[in-house]
Amino acid sequence: MTRGALRFTEEQYRAHAAKSDRFKVGTDQRPPDDSARPLPPGRGAPITPAPLAIARLCDEHGVGWPEPELRFHPHRKWRFDYAWVAEKIALEVEGGIWTQGRHTRGAGFLADMEKYNAAVLLGWRVLRTTPDKLADGVKSVRLLMLE
Repeated sequence: MTRGALRFTEEQYRAHAAKSDRFKVGTDQRPPDDSARPLPPGRGAPITPAPLAIARLCDEHGVGWPEPELRFHPHRKWRFDYAWVAEKIALEVEGGIWTQGRHTRGAGFLADMEKYNAAVLLGWRVLRTTPDKLADGVKSVRLLMLE
């Protein structure tokens, strides 16, 4: 089977994404039904786009669906937002860049650098994007797959 040729139904991808705590109702993420229900009081805005949004973009750009929340390190609990395991490509969606979120404050930025450097040393190619530039991130994944 060629890369990107595998297609799932929305139900199959929902079941696949449901394995991840990140997309369950009551977390900081949107529920897997991709609805725009408000988050519970005291919760921040969604950081990582809902699984169906990334699935649609992957279909549009001809790449296979990624593994959400892949734990990639043998000892640390680090996870990639989205990973194409066979190609060892990861897509990290950095949220809160304009609101002094975790990724732009000192400690969070240093922790991200440690994580990304460890991933590269393990042979991963890591792409970073923001939620509003997710389509560009998926396009970049496609370009890496074509190399």
